[in-house]
Formats: sequence, C-alpha cells, structure tokens
Amino acid sequence: MKKKIWGTLDPFYEPGPFLGRIVANTGFLNALLRLDPYDEYHFFVSSEKIAFHCQNYFRKKFKTTLSKISFFPRINLIQNISAHPYHVFHLSDCINYPAHLARLRNKYSERIFPVTSVTHSLSYSNYSHMLLKQLWPGWSVRDAIVCSSDCGRQVLKKYFDNLRIEYGLDNRFMPPLLKHIPLGIDSGKNHGGKSIQSTEKFIPDDKINILCFGRISCYSKMDLLPILKSFQLAKIYGLDTNAVRLILAGGVDQKDDTIKKLLLFAKNIGVELEIIPNPDEQTKELLLRDTHIFLSMSDNPQETFGLTILEAQSAGLPVIASDYNGYRELIAHNENGLLIPTLGPDRTEYIDDLAPLIFDSESHLLLAQSCGFDLHVLAKTLIRLIAEPGLRKAIGDNGKANASQYTWDKIIQSYISFWEELNNLDELKPLKDQKHPVHTSYSDIFSHYTTDCWINSVVSLSKLGRAVYREKDHLVIYSGLSHFIDKEKIRMLLFLSRAPIKTPILIARLCATLDLDQDISRLIISWAIKQGLLQTS
Repeated sequence: MKKKIWGTLDPFYEPGPFLGRIVANTGFLNALLRLDPYDEYHFFVSSEKIAFHCQNYFRKKFKTTLSKISFFPRINLIQNISAHPYHVFHLSDCINYPAHLARLRNKYSERIFPVTSVTHSLSYSNYSHMLLKQLWPGWSVRDAIVCSSDCGRQVLKKYFDNLRIEYGLDNRFMPPLLKHIPLGIDSGKNHGGKSIQSTEKFIPDDKINILCFGRISCYSKMDLLPILKSFQLAKIYGLDTNAVRLILAGGVDQKDDTIKKLLLFAKNIGVELEIIPNPDEQTKELLLRDTHIFLSMSDNPQETFGLTILEAQSAGLPVIASDYNGYRELIAHNENGLLIPTLGPDRTEYIDDLAPLIFDSESHLLLAQSCGFDLHVLAKTLIRLIAEPGLRKAIGDNGKANASQYTWDKIIQSYISFWEELNNLDELKPLKDQKHPVHTSYSDIFSHYTTDCWINSVVSLSKLGRAVYREKDHLVIYSGLSHFIDKEKIRMLLFLSRAPIKTPILIARLCATLDLDQDISRLIISWAIKQGLLQTS
C-alpha cells in the first residue's frame, strides 16, 4: 500500500499576536497532527527561519508525530512532487499559491492529487488581481477552495463571476470547486477560564460585565463608537449605567488615538469603560470567565467567520452580534444568541475606484463607515439581556451546545472526508501540457538579451574543465544552487563531455545517466559553460 503523504507550502503555525488567521491556522494544524491520519507530513516553507520556529513548536507539542514530519526547501518542490504520489496538498490561504502549485502538480506529478486551500479575509483591494490567476483551464476536479463560511463562499463566487464577465473569459476559464467547511475552536481549551485554578476575579462582579473582544480598530475590525452610543440610548430608555461595565479587549495600534476618544466619550455618557490592550491567551480566558455578556458588532468586510463568537459561546456567554457576514451562520436569533440588524450602501463606486490607490486600512475604514447597525435595537437588546438573568443563562446554554459542534477535532474529520472524496473523483481531461498564462517564460521573453543560445552548439571540455575533472582544481558552488548542482553531477557532465558532443545528445545522456529532468540538465550545462568548464564551438 502506498503511503498517504500530506503536503503544504505553509507553516500554519506562526509565532506572534493572536490574530484570527493565526489562531485558525494553528488550531487546524494542532487538530490534524493530534488525529495523525497520514503516514508523512511534508512542509515546503519559504525560509529556514520559519522551518526552525515550526520544528521547535512541533518538538514541544507533537513528540510522537515528529518522526513523520519533514521540512524541505521550497526550491525542491518539483523534485519531491515528481518523486512522491501525494495524497493532498493543503494551503493555509487561498490567495497566493494554489494555481501555481496545481500547474507544477499537473506537469511533474505521476498522479493528480488534490490541491486545496482555505479562506480568511477576502476584501483587500488586490484580491481581484490575485484571484484572476485562479481562472484557468488547468484545475482538476479534485481541486478546491475551502470557505470558512457560506458568506465567504458567496463572496468568492461573485469575485470569479465578475472577473469572467469583465475579462470576457469563456467556460474553459473556471475556478476550482468552492466548498464550505467552517473553522473550529480547540476542544482542549476550557473557554471561560475553567482551566485556571485561581478563583480570584480578574474583573469584579459588582456589575454586569459586557465584553467586546477583538482588535480595537475602526480600520480593521469594528467601529466601537456606535456601541457606546447604543449605551447612551439605553440610558435614555431607562438603563442604570452605574450597574454595567463595558470591557474592550484586543490588539491596539500604539499610534492610534482611538482609545483616548472612546474613554472620553464613555466618561461623558456615564458608562464605566475598561480597556485591556493586547491581552495574552490567559487573559482572554479570564475575561471570558468573568464577564456576563459578549458583544461583537462587526461592520468590516475583512471579517469572514467570527472565531470569537464561538469562543464566547463555548464559555457559556450569551452573545449579541451584528447580523453580518459569517456571524449569522453561527447564531440562531433568540436561540443561541441575539442578532442586531445591519444596513449597507446600495453602491460603493467612489471607494471601488479609489481602493487600489490607497492603503487597505483606508479603504476598509471607508467601507466600514458605510455599514451600520440599528443602535436602537442594540440599546433595547442590552436592556433586555441585562435585566433578565434567566434569559442570559438560556441563551448562554444554547450557545455552548452550538459551539460544541465546532471543535477542531470534529472539523478536521470533515477535511479528511473531503480529501478522500476528492481523491476518488475521476480526472477525465489531460492537464500535463496546460500552461498557466502568468508563469513567465524567461527564455522566450528575454531571448534577445544574449548574443546567442548554446542549444545547437557542440561542447567539449575546456582546460579548466579538464583540471576539475582530474581533481587538480576545485568547484565553487553557491549555496542557492546546491540543491541542483553538486560535485558528482558536474563530474558526470565532464565525463560525458571528454570528446566534443552536440548539446541535445549531452542533455539526453545526462538525463539518462543521473535520472534527471531535462530542465535540470539544461541548468547544469548552462552553469558549466558559465564557469568555463565547457567550451562551445
């Protein structure tokens, strides 16, 4: 039985702040390696530094699986794809590499393995350009983009439909399959701080604590000022604001003066506001443990799913959220959460035209400021939930039951089943010779740069080449070439070139002797000519 090898170009694990993408990718990787369904795991990361960080993480986290995990330079990708019949290659983002990887798979692999990737944020202005690369005839029926929400799936479908219409592309130019599999939360964590031994309150329980967790940024997460204005309205409607405390926790840009503005506004309307910048994972657990209501009013198109919603539900907190993007897929209104209606613009042409010429943070601010929620409904919902502890408990219990369906251990089973389904599909169309239009053919495009090309020459050993062959001189090979060129390959090349030989014959003999791809043989010959080991005539 052939080995089942799982491959990727991405580390999935990234040290750094708790951004949603990083948390989601790490959760996926942890669940995959805990279950350990494959014989080997091949990582083709972009640098030795990234490989080093990942290896340290795996040593601490997955000692029993470590022998199955291998890291390779990405420059060795073609050789590995040629040598191993991979079961699947899965990428941590759907934007950059899927089509390029599929092209390599089509050309070099002995079998058409699935190439899959996953969505995160989908709203950056250059994504139309990046997604255009994914409209090409070279996709297999086994290839797919996994969408974390159905909202995200619809976004991608609209992107691809619009690109095909605007560029006038026919039915050959289609995207890969779009498949909905949600993100998950780690079942190994006790969300809500139950894993923390101390019973001392991190946040006092003398008031109803309302937590809003996420980047404190009107550019990239949500505008928090309308939330405070809803508290202002709730006060007018009769809420005793002295009985509540609003807690904002999340990443903070030190150059942003948003916090000062929020604190000043809260003081003016008589609402106690506590801000916890850049909390670590333990602080997040304590906050979920010590608060009574979770509030998330996302208004920014960069949000696609909503992991914090699931984490709050898992902690048993009643959730109030904007009826926006993937949030509505995680919340059944009046059952396991409460949704606040949102309103968006009918057109955004001004922003559309400007977005490619300004920073994404600026365009996202404009987009977010064009989307609002019903402040009056939020105010009344807060009053209702604050006044009814029984309702808070019922919604919190239902939310906890809902979150239990989204553990990574369950979600990873969906991935494994999906990869099996893709592998069992029959590929009917020939893909090997299907070029990708954005792969630069350097030899064609820059052919006029050189005086001539050596392909139709006769080559033979030079005096320098004879000296190297007799080991009277030594080779200097740059580290960036060592994956393709080494002493033994060069020695065989020089052996085959002892007498004058036509280059097409030399290529064929070098390929046959060393079991090399023709392009690698050409690279070796070019290098030998450049270094003066071979001379042309």
